[in-house]
Amino acid sequence: MSALRASLSEYRRRVLRGESIVVEYYGSPVAVLKPYETGVSGVELPLTQFRDQMRECWEKLDAGVVAAYVLTHHGQPQILFVPYEEEG
Repeated sequence: MSALRASLSEYRRRVLRGESIVVEYYGSPVAVLKPYETGVSGVELPLTQFRDQMRECWEKLDAGVVAAYVLTHHGQPQILFVPYEEEG
């Protein structure tokens, strides 16, 4: 999570290029940053506010209180922050 906070601008650029990024907490995958998909609903949050409330956002995802966060930049939805789900 601390790497995410420190590199959020870089991660935003990578996600905007189509990459999905797994977010880890103490080495375990907990969430995914991925490109925004039209029609996906979630709690909208500016990236700057997300940076300050990252831990609280992850805890709400983990508890199932929030299904997804739609992270915005200059008012435009750009990134989804969703729970990590194992493939298979």
